[in-house]
Amino acid sequence: MSARAGALLLLGLVLACSCDRRPRATGGSAPSGTGVASGKTSAQPGPLSTSSVAEATRPEAKSEHQQPALPYGALSSSWKLGEVQDLGPAGPMTASDAGVVFVTLDDRVLVARRREQSFDALGEPPEVFAKYGRGPGLSRTHAYWIAPRGELRRAPLGRNSGGSSVASARSGTRVSVQTVLGRDVVAYVAGPDEHPRAFVWADGNEPLALSEDASTALSVELVAGSPHPRALVLEGGLGLSPLHQRTVRVTKRHLNLGPDEVVWVGPGAQPLTELSALGLADGRAAVFLAVSRDITRFGLAYFPLEDGGALRGAPDWRLYPNGIDPAPVVAEHLCGGDYVFYVLPTEAMPRSPQELRVARRGSTGQLEHEEILVRSRAFNDISVAAAGGGAVLSWTADRRTWGAFISCP
Repeated sequence: MSARAGALLLLGLVLACSCDRRPRATGGSAPSGTGVASGKTSAQPGPLSTSSVAEATRPEAKSEHQQPALPYGALSSSWKLGEVQDLGPAGPMTASDAGVVFVTLDDRVLVARRREQSFDALGEPPEVFAKYGRGPGLSRTHAYWIAPRGELRRAPLGRNSGGSSVASARSGTRVSVQTVLGRDVVAYVAGPDEHPRAFVWADGNEPLALSEDASTALSVELVAGSPHPRALVLEGGLGLSPLHQRTVRVTKRHLNLGPDEVVWVGPGAQPLTELSALGLADGRAAVFLAVSRDITRFGLAYFPLEDGGALRGAPDWRLYPNGIDPAPVVAEHLCGGDYVFYVLPTEAMPRSPQELRVARRGSTGQLEHEEILVRSRAFNDISVAAAGGGAVLSWTADRRTWGAFISCP
């Protein structure tokens, strides 16, 4: 053997040995029937990478007609989680005090009705629903949603009807609804892929643009105010995501918009990033947004906006062990307080199981009494609505829609 050949053989052996010793990522999924909380929370974030985000949110390969074993259990020590029920296939849904409201691909509004602390499950097949669609916005009388073909639609609650088309809209986004002076005011996203814009509409008025022509609106939220609501619009951008605010002045016949103000500029948001906000009793708003903090960290940013829209200081962060997309988060007034429900990975590893947690917004704005409610392989959406003595909680995971009544702590 020549000296050159011997050197090449030796180099190959060294490289093979090095490769064999590399640590391997070991993915995992929550075993069916998991119902024991470890009590362990990870406060240190892990590295954020595109591959880990994709792996953590990829649905398990499972037949549409296979009934998954229930991978949930009562994990909280303070909240009493009622029986977790399989309400039907995964689809666009929103919790309400009367039950869980679904919309179908053929624009029917269906309700898994609540009976005290249980629900009437739907009997529809999976192909009736858009599996990863966003749930409707609800007023006391109507449901509003964006159909997959790109239409803002509405239908009266309590009727199994196809509803009516209101305006063109961006498929895959969510609407936000507030009722002011007896009128439903609806905010939504519309426009081409390159420059989607946020709009606001009320019956009897033409839609008004909340954002500019060259904007890239990802999510819009209407926040209750006194006397007028305000619209918060999150934009996506290359490296930066501005958060805009505009007052929506509502009269019995007209809508008028206040000036457009940028109240915060955050790191770059993803197409599935959604914001959630609550109007507070003192005229302020509490904003919650699951987004990248920087190139290596991801978490829940939360901060108050003053009555005039000013942000005092930097947001507080609840950092996640890793990034996920989508990263569901929803805030609600219930049980005499302001609560936020959010999903985060259990560990900083690809395909990590995920946890749905709840925390109370304290008097100083900090999140307090964080607890795990349920675990799953991956959550696509969550929704919560206050109801007497607690709340209706619903989520989509494992190709199904689940519901439970949670009693106040």
